[in-house]
Amino acid sequence: AALIARLRASESRLAHSFRYLKSILDSLATPLWVLDAERRVVLFNRAFLEFTGRGDDAVTGRPEAEVLDPAGAHARARLYADSGADGVHALEAEIRDGAGATRTAIQLAARLASEGNAVQIVNSLTDITDRKQVELRLAYLADHDPLTGLPNLNRLRRVLADALQAAAAQGEQVVLLLIALERQQEVADLLGHEAGDDAVREVAARLATLAPAPLCVARVKANEFGLVLPAGPAHRPADAVALELYTVLSEPVRVGGREFHLAPVIGIALYPQDAGSANELMRLADIAKHRARSESGEPVHFHSECTHI
Repeated sequence: AALIARLRASESRLAHSFRYLKSILDSLATPLWVLDAERRVVLFNRAFLEFTGRGDDAVTGRPEAEVLDPAGAHARARLYADSGADGVHALEAEIRDGAGATRTAIQLAARLASEGNAVQIVNSLTDITDRKQVELRLAYLADHDPLTGLPNLNRLRRVLADALQAAAAQGEQVVLLLIALERQQEVADLLGHEAGDDAVREVAARLATLAPAPLCVARVKANEFGLVLPAGPAHRPADAVALELYTVLSEPVRVGGREFHLAPVIGIALYPQDAGSANELMRLADIAKHRARSESGEPVHFHSECTHI
């Protein structure tokens, strides 16, 4: 009787300890689960049930592949194989939750030897979907203009540098055009900031229809755009492209029920005739653009007046 009493007391303490451990695990917002040697779920917390969208009976003792997204089973198997070594091992992957939504998460796995040297794997899952979306948004904004969706000045510079490197290796030519809309601010002054933005979006849409497609079309400033074009005998002459571009952008923009002429001016610099580097080509095209502004009747201006391409 005394032995039975001690056994019952021991079982009671064990049950109390398990409930205490379970309450600690359930207090955590991170999904946690433990697998046995056959990768069946033997312990889990409430956050794991919420993530999988299942109840206790649908999780306890079930193979992990039936509980978690089966599409990631192979990657998790590799993670568990790696966890045979000491320490914690990590896997970043996309995983579908119980609602079918795809989440980006980091899974941490560590191998433990329980009583009798039975192998168990303890896992946790950290949802980093929001962080990833922020990172992707920041990466996008680093290279793109949020108003038009076009590449920005940083991206234009990199594309131009790559184009010059490729042209140097192949003995080809590159054209850089910088375009300023002299009267774009008038739209904003008369109809408001949003109307000015609408005019810029309209210009961006027109630039996107150019054929053949430029290597890059970018918005480099509030009312300025840049284009990188291949040049040479196999391509249209730069002056013809520039004049066509001027004609397209000279068409009135309709905003707020009114038509506006944005008065484009274009500065052009050529590689390798005018400069051999991206920065210098940008500088010379900008100079040509300012000359186009200042010289009456010359809205399209090459940096080198002697250049024919």
